[in-house]
Amino acid sequence: MSSYSGISPSNPQEGEIRMPNLSHSELNNIREVVSCHQNVANKLNSYAGQCQDQNIRRMFGQAAQEAHKSAQQLIQMI
Repeated sequence: MSSYSGISPSNPQEGEIRMPNLSHSELNNIREVVSCHQNVANKLNSYAGQCQDQNIRRMFGQAAQEAHKSAQQLIQMI
């Protein structure tokens, strides 16, 4: 299990949701979730690369993009 250590608080932009008062434990839990989303995205991209069927390849690719997007959104919230 790896953790994403690049998470650090940043300045909020208009309309963004922020979680500024996180405990150390909560931040570590979010890091773990981000890491899991990134691992899923990598695996789905790998699966997509192995598919011969274009529809299945597209499905895996779209799912990988969503997993990556979820990880990025979590990172932006803290």
